[in-house]
Amino acid sequence: MLLLSIGFADESSNINDKFNELCTYLRNNEINIAMVENDIAEYHYIKLLLKDSEKDIKNFDNYRDLFLSYATDIIYEYISKNYEMKILEKLIRQNYGYFSPEEMEDIKQKCGSYIMGTGILPVNDVITSMKHRNEIYKKIEDYLQESNEIIIDGFVKFRLKNLEDDISEILDRMIEEYMVEREYDEFIKLLRYFVEIQESKYDVLNIYINQNGDYTLKDGNSLNITRELFADFEVFNENNDTTVDDILLSIIVTCAPRQLIIHSVENCRNKEIIETIKNIFLERTIFCDTCEDCKIIRSGQIV
Repeated sequence: MLLLSIGFADESSNINDKFNELCTYLRNNEINIAMVENDIAEYHYIKLLLKDSEKDIKNFDNYRDLFLSYATDIIYEYISKNYEMKILEKLIRQNYGYFSPEEMEDIKQKCGSYIMGTGILPVNDVITSMKHRNEIYKKIEDYLQESNEIIIDGFVKFRLKNLEDDISEILDRMIEEYMVEREYDEFIKLLRYFVEIQESKYDVLNIYINQNGDYTLKDGNSLNITRELFADFEVFNENNDTTVDDILLSIIVTCAPRQLIIHSVENCRNKEIIETIKNIFLERTIFCDTCEDCKIIRSGQIV
């Protein structure tokens, strides 16, 4: 009794091993299943056969959903690696050949993580990546519910007609993110260089973040220099966090302190500014939450 026939062109994949593992699992659960392989024209075929006995058919019925789920997983992984990734490589070469080979490989890795759902992705990308994968997975699953024979080339051509358009959209979005990241990295490198060549105006600059998110700046002698430094930029607006953050960064870079101590960082309303400061000042940055001023801040007072 034929359970499933899969025809595919690329014999270098491990799809054979995956289906063999599935058969082994079922045989270990007293289901008499066999896997046979043969070549017809340009395709290699795997056929999963169930012994046509009442006992085996009954036993298999208890594992039918699991069988279809595993088969769907295996076919999805094959399509992802052998079709989606090849489409991705083609689109990168065709549309983004102006990137260096290293950049193209980096873009490919980022898009590959998105397409295959591997690696660490931002929350929004995780959601859209899952949606993309689930749409393909559902089409495979629905097809296997209808038919026990699938030629993967034909399935991709007729059931996944928009696959290249979908990959193109993903690639365009990843390129936009990549360009933003690259611009940010270049911005950080520029500021880091400026800090390195700039004469330090302070040996130590303390940044205290009060519970309301406001900043207090003190020098190494604990002298409050907040208004003095903000006045140099002719702006001091406590009600505009974004503006204050931008000015704070400008102040720190201009002062180029040899040591930058950030107190009570947990009170910061904008975590990105902290990451930016860390990336610019690297080992010069120290975080503190144990000094007397930090204790005062935790009590709700403003230092």
